[in-house]
Amino acid sequence: MSIFGATQPPITTDRLGIQGRERFTDAVVGQFLWLTRPRRVLLLLAAVWVINLFDLRYTLSESLHSAFHELNPLAASLLSRDPDLLIYYKFGLLFSSSVILLICRMTKVAELGCWVLLAAYSCVAVRWWSYFEQRIAAYADPAVNTDPILGCICP
Repeated sequence: MSIFGATQPPITTDRLGIQGRERFTDAVVGQFLWLTRPRRVLLLLAAVWVINLFDLRYTLSESLHSAFHELNPLAASLLSRDPDLLIYYKFGLLFSSSVILLICRMTKVAELGCWVLLAAYSCVAVRWWSYFEQRIAAYADPAVNTDPILGCICP
C-alpha cells in the first residue's frame, strides 16, 4: 500500500519479468532439444575420428623424412617395421574405444570420456600445427637450408 491507498506493482529487477524470462529460457532451450546426450556423443566421436585421421596421415607422411621422430614408443616401433601395422593399431584402438562409448552413450561417463578424447586429440592437432609452423620457418632460414660444401641454398 502506498500513502494514498493505491497498491503498487511489484518491483522487478529486469525488463522481461518472471514470465518473460521463462519464455526466453524455454525458447533458448527449445533450440537445442535435438542435441541430446547420445547425439552429443556421436558428434564428439565424429570429431575424434576426423582428428585421428589427420594425425595418422601426417604421421605416415612425415615418417618418410629423416628429421621426424615419433614420440609414442609403440607407434615408433610399429612404424619402423611396417606402416600398415601402425594403421591397423590406430584404427583398432579407435574402433574398439568408439564401440564401447557408443554402447554406453546414454551415460554421463561416456560423454565425459568423449570430451576427454576430443581434448587429447585437440592437443595432438595443436602439436602438429606447431610442428609444421617450425618446418615452414626452417625453410626460410638460410642457415638451415645452406649446403655446407657448396655454400648455396638447397631446394
